[in-house]
Amino acid sequence: MQQHFSRYIPVTSTERIFIDITHPTGLTAGVVFVLHGLAGWRDESFLTAARDVFIRHGLTTVAIDARYGLGQGDGPLEKACFSTFIADLGAAVSWAETQPFFRAPFYLCGHSLGGGACLHHALNHPNRVAGVVTLSAVFNGNLLIDSYRTHKPDFMKQWETTRFLPRTRPDIPDKSGRIAFDHLADAVTYQLDKDAARLTAPLLMICGDRDISSTKEMNLRFFDGAGGKKEMACLPGANHTYTNAGNIPALKTVVDNWLSQLEMS
Repeated sequence: MQQHFSRYIPVTSTERIFIDITHPTGLTAGVVFVLHGLAGWRDESFLTAARDVFIRHGLTTVAIDARYGLGQGDGPLEKACFSTFIADLGAAVSWAETQPFFRAPFYLCGHSLGGGACLHHALNHPNRVAGVVTLSAVFNGNLLIDSYRTHKPDFMKQWETTRFLPRTRPDIPDKSGRIAFDHLADAVTYQLDKDAARLTAPLLMICGDRDISSTKEMNLRFFDGAGGKKEMACLPGANHTYTNAGNIPALKTVVDNWLSQLEMS
Protein backbone atom coordinates (compact mmCIF):
# COMPACT_ATOMS: atom_id res chain seq x y z
CA MET A 1 0.00 0.00 0.00
CA GLN A 2 1.32 3.43 -0.94
CA GLN A 3 2.27 5.85 1.82
CA HIS A 4 1.34 9.45 1.27
CA PHE A 5 1.90 12.73 3.14
CA SER A 6 2.27 16.43 2.44
CA ARG A 7 3.58 19.55 4.11
CA TYR A 8 4.73 23.14 3.65
CA ILE A 9 8.44 23.93 3.40
CA PRO A 10 9.71 27.47 4.05
CA VAL A 11 11.80 29.12 1.33
CA THR A 12 11.95 32.57 2.95
CA SER A 13 10.75 33.83 6.34
CA THR A 14 7.30 34.52 4.87
CA GLU A 15 6.92 32.20 1.86
CA ARG A 16 6.56 28.44 1.54
CA ILE A 17 6.34 25.80 -1.12
CA PHE A 18 3.93 22.92 -0.71
CA ILE A 19 5.12 19.36 -1.32
CA ASP A 20 3.22 16.12 -1.72
CA ILE A 21 5.19 12.90 -1.16
CA THR A 22 4.15 9.43 -2.27
CA HIS A 23 6.12 6.32 -1.33
CA PRO A 24 5.54 3.29 -3.57
CA THR A 25 4.62 -0.10 -2.22
CA GLY A 26 7.63 -2.24 -1.32
CA LEU A 27 11.27 -1.34 -1.74
CA THR A 28 11.97 2.07 -3.23
CA ALA A 29 14.32 2.56 -6.17
CA GLY A 30 15.09 6.18 -5.36
CA VAL A 31 13.51 9.63 -5.35
CA VAL A 32 12.14 11.92 -8.07
CA PHE A 33 11.26 15.58 -7.68
CA VAL A 34 8.42 16.82 -9.94
CA LEU A 35 7.91 20.54 -10.57
CA HIS A 36 5.15 22.20 -12.59
CA GLY A 37 5.53 25.16 -14.94
CA LEU A 38 4.55 28.83 -14.87
CA ALA A 39 0.90 29.25 -13.81
CA GLY A 40 0.81 25.52 -13.13
CA TRP A 41 0.19 23.25 -10.16
CA ARG A 42 1.39 19.84 -9.04
CA ASP A 43 -1.80 17.91 -9.94
CA GLU A 44 -2.11 18.88 -13.60
CA SER A 45 -3.22 15.79 -15.48
CA PHE A 46 0.00 15.24 -17.43
CA LEU A 47 2.13 15.65 -14.30
CA THR A 48 -0.06 13.21 -12.38
CA ALA A 49 0.37 10.77 -15.27
CA ALA A 50 4.16 11.10 -15.15
CA ARG A 51 4.14 10.67 -11.37
CA ASP A 52 2.11 7.46 -11.72
CA VAL A 53 4.85 6.06 -13.97
CA PHE A 54 7.61 7.02 -11.53
CA ILE A 55 5.73 5.39 -8.65
CA ARG A 56 5.22 2.24 -10.71
CA HIS A 57 8.98 2.08 -11.16
CA GLY A 58 9.50 2.24 -7.40
CA LEU A 59 10.44 5.92 -7.07
CA THR A 60 9.32 8.03 -4.14
CA THR A 61 7.77 11.09 -5.78
CA VAL A 62 8.08 14.58 -4.32
CA ALA A 63 5.54 16.75 -6.16
CA ILE A 64 6.10 20.47 -5.64
CA ASP A 65 3.73 23.42 -5.68
CA ALA A 66 5.97 26.44 -6.22
CA ARG A 67 5.51 29.54 -4.09
CA TYR A 68 4.14 31.47 -7.04
CA GLY A 69 1.71 29.38 -9.03
CA LEU A 70 -1.87 28.15 -9.01
CA GLY A 71 -1.26 25.40 -6.48
CA GLN A 72 -0.92 25.58 -2.70
CA GLY A 73 2.18 27.75 -2.56
CA ASP A 74 2.03 30.91 -0.47
CA GLY A 75 2.73 33.72 -2.91
CA PRO A 76 1.05 35.50 -5.84
CA LEU A 77 1.56 34.17 -9.37
CA GLU A 78 2.76 37.55 -10.64
CA LYS A 79 6.02 37.15 -8.69
CA ALA A 80 6.90 33.89 -10.49
CA CYS A 81 10.00 33.78 -12.68
CA PHE A 82 12.78 31.38 -13.68
CA SER A 83 14.88 32.32 -10.65
CA THR A 84 12.08 31.58 -8.16
CA PHE A 85 11.47 28.19 -9.75
CA ILE A 86 15.16 27.37 -9.38
CA ALA A 87 15.09 28.43 -5.72
CA ASP A 88 11.91 26.45 -4.99
CA LEU A 89 13.34 23.25 -6.45
CA GLY A 90 16.51 23.77 -4.43
CA ALA A 91 14.45 24.23 -1.26
CA ALA A 92 12.57 20.98 -1.88
CA VAL A 93 15.80 19.05 -2.44
CA SER A 94 17.47 20.58 0.63
CA TRP A 95 14.52 19.62 2.83
CA ALA A 96 14.35 16.09 1.40
CA GLU A 97 18.04 15.57 2.16
CA THR A 98 17.15 15.67 5.86
CA GLN A 99 14.50 12.95 5.53
CA PRO A 100 14.89 9.18 5.99
CA PHE A 101 13.49 8.44 2.51
CA PHE A 102 16.10 10.51 0.68
CA ARG A 103 18.54 8.82 -1.67
CA ALA A 104 21.10 10.28 -4.01
CA PRO A 105 21.51 10.38 -6.88
CA PHE A 106 17.90 11.39 -7.48
CA TYR A 107 15.72 12.07 -10.52
CA LEU A 108 14.24 15.37 -11.64
CA CYS A 109 11.13 15.97 -13.73
CA GLY A 110 9.76 19.37 -14.66
CA HIS A 111 7.38 21.14 -17.01
CA SER A 112 8.14 24.41 -18.80
CA LEU A 113 10.03 26.68 -16.35
CA GLY A 114 10.00 23.74 -13.96
CA GLY A 115 11.85 21.77 -16.62
CA GLY A 116 14.34 24.58 -16.95
CA ALA A 117 14.82 24.59 -13.19
CA CYS A 118 15.52 20.83 -13.31
CA LEU A 119 18.14 21.33 -16.03
CA HIS A 120 19.71 24.15 -14.04
CA HIS A 121 19.89 21.97 -10.92
CA ALA A 122 21.39 19.05 -12.85
CA LEU A 123 24.00 21.28 -14.48
CA ASN A 124 25.04 22.65 -11.10
CA HIS A 125 24.91 19.34 -9.19
CA PRO A 126 26.04 16.80 -11.80
CA ASN A 127 27.00 14.06 -9.36
CA ARG A 128 23.71 14.22 -7.47
CA VAL A 129 21.30 13.62 -10.36
CA ALA A 130 20.44 10.16 -11.72
CA GLY A 131 18.34 11.40 -14.62
CA VAL A 132 16.28 14.34 -15.90
CA VAL A 133 12.88 14.32 -17.62
CA THR A 134 11.73 17.60 -19.14
CA LEU A 135 8.22 18.24 -20.42
CA SER A 136 8.07 21.24 -22.77
CA ALA A 137 11.15 22.72 -21.13
CA VAL A 138 11.87 26.45 -21.11
CA PHE A 139 15.60 26.97 -20.56
CA ASN A 140 16.55 30.03 -22.63
CA GLY A 141 14.59 33.26 -22.27
CA ASN A 142 15.78 34.69 -25.55
CA LEU A 143 14.54 31.65 -27.48
CA LEU A 144 11.19 31.91 -25.70
CA ILE A 145 10.73 35.58 -26.60
CA ASP A 146 11.84 35.02 -30.19
CA SER A 147 9.28 32.22 -30.58
CA TYR A 148 6.47 34.34 -29.14
CA ARG A 149 7.33 37.28 -31.39
CA THR A 150 7.46 34.97 -34.42
CA HIS A 151 4.30 32.95 -33.79
CA LYS A 152 2.15 35.40 -31.81
CA PRO A 153 3.31 38.99 -32.46
CA ASP A 154 -0.05 40.55 -31.56
CA PHE A 155 -0.17 38.58 -28.32
CA MET A 156 3.29 39.85 -27.38
CA LYS A 157 2.39 43.47 -28.14
CA GLN A 158 -0.74 43.26 -26.03
CA TRP A 159 1.08 41.56 -23.13
CA GLU A 160 3.84 44.16 -23.20
CA THR A 161 1.18 46.88 -23.05
CA THR A 162 -0.99 45.39 -20.30
CA ARG A 163 2.04 43.95 -18.41
CA PHE A 164 0.02 41.03 -17.03
CA LEU A 165 -1.77 37.92 -18.35
CA PRO A 166 -4.71 36.66 -16.24
CA ARG A 167 -4.80 32.93 -15.57
CA THR A 168 -7.43 30.81 -13.79
CA ARG A 169 -7.40 27.15 -12.84
CA PRO A 170 -10.14 25.41 -14.84
CA ASP A 171 -10.90 23.03 -11.98
CA ILE A 172 -10.90 25.73 -9.25
CA PRO A 173 -12.40 28.93 -10.73
CA ASP A 174 -11.60 31.06 -7.70
CA LYS A 175 -7.90 30.13 -7.95
CA SER A 176 -6.42 32.73 -10.26
CA GLY A 177 -3.47 35.03 -10.79
CA ARG A 178 -1.51 37.05 -13.29
CA ILE A 179 1.67 36.27 -15.22
CA ALA A 180 3.93 39.32 -15.25
CA PHE A 181 5.51 40.41 -18.53
CA ASP A 182 8.58 41.29 -16.47
CA HIS A 183 9.27 37.61 -15.80
CA LEU A 184 10.80 37.58 -19.30
CA ALA A 185 13.51 39.99 -18.14
CA ASP A 186 14.57 37.34 -15.62
CA ALA A 187 14.26 34.53 -18.17
CA VAL A 188 16.71 36.13 -20.62
CA THR A 189 19.46 35.87 -18.01
CA TYR A 190 19.35 32.09 -18.54
CA GLN A 191 20.68 30.37 -21.68
CA LEU A 192 21.19 26.88 -20.33
CA ASP A 193 21.71 25.36 -23.78
CA LYS A 194 25.14 27.03 -23.83
CA ASP A 195 26.16 24.74 -20.95
CA ALA A 196 24.36 21.60 -22.15
CA ALA A 197 27.62 19.68 -22.64
CA ARG A 198 28.08 19.76 -18.86
CA LEU A 199 25.00 17.58 -18.38
CA THR A 200 26.19 14.02 -17.95
CA ALA A 201 23.05 12.50 -16.37
CA PRO A 202 20.64 10.60 -18.63
CA LEU A 203 18.19 13.00 -20.24
CA LEU A 204 14.68 12.58 -21.65
CA MET A 205 13.21 15.65 -23.37
CA ILE A 206 9.52 15.56 -24.35
CA CYS A 207 7.75 18.28 -26.31
CA GLY A 208 4.75 18.72 -28.59
CA ASP A 209 4.72 19.76 -32.22
CA ARG A 210 1.97 22.33 -31.52
CA ASP A 211 3.88 24.08 -28.74
CA ILE A 212 5.30 27.56 -29.38
CA SER A 213 6.70 27.98 -25.85
CA SER A 214 8.96 24.95 -26.19
CA THR A 215 9.26 24.02 -29.87
CA LYS A 216 11.10 20.99 -31.17
CA GLU A 217 13.80 23.30 -32.55
CA MET A 218 14.24 24.92 -29.14
CA ASN A 219 14.53 21.55 -27.42
CA LEU A 220 17.11 20.43 -29.96
CA ARG A 221 19.29 23.38 -28.98
CA PHE A 222 19.80 21.74 -25.60
CA PHE A 223 19.44 18.12 -26.65
CA ASP A 224 22.10 18.25 -29.37
CA GLY A 225 24.63 19.71 -26.95
CA ALA A 226 23.89 17.46 -23.97
CA GLY A 227 26.82 15.31 -23.00
CA GLY A 228 25.24 12.19 -21.54
CA LYS A 229 22.86 9.44 -22.59
CA LYS A 230 19.84 11.17 -24.10
CA GLU A 231 16.48 10.64 -25.77
CA MET A 232 13.96 13.06 -27.25
CA ALA A 233 10.29 12.62 -28.16
CA CYS A 234 8.13 15.19 -29.98
CA LEU A 235 4.49 14.13 -29.60
CA PRO A 236 2.28 14.75 -32.66
CA GLY A 237 -0.52 17.22 -32.02
CA ALA A 238 0.58 17.99 -28.46
CA ASN A 239 0.42 21.54 -27.09
CA HIS A 240 2.35 23.03 -24.18
CA THR A 241 0.26 21.32 -21.51
CA TYR A 242 -0.59 18.07 -23.35
CA THR A 243 -4.33 18.73 -23.08
CA ASN A 244 -5.04 17.38 -26.58
CA ALA A 245 -6.76 14.01 -26.70
CA GLY A 246 -4.41 11.05 -26.75
CA ASN A 247 -1.23 12.81 -25.68
CA ILE A 248 -1.12 11.80 -22.04
CA PRO A 249 -1.04 8.03 -22.73
CA ALA A 250 1.74 8.65 -25.25
CA LEU A 251 3.65 10.72 -22.69
CA LYS A 252 3.33 7.94 -20.10
CA THR A 253 4.61 5.37 -22.59
CA VAL A 254 7.69 7.45 -23.41
CA VAL A 255 8.57 7.96 -19.74
CA ASP A 256 7.89 4.30 -18.93
CA ASN A 257 10.14 3.05 -21.74
CA TRP A 258 12.93 5.46 -20.77
CA LEU A 259 12.91 4.32 -17.14
CA SER A 260 12.83 0.68 -18.21
CA GLN A 261 15.91 1.20 -20.38
CA LEU A 262 17.75 2.88 -17.52
CA GLU A 263 16.89 -0.01 -15.22
CA MET A 264 18.33 -2.51 -17.72
CA SER A 265 21.54 -0.54 -18.32
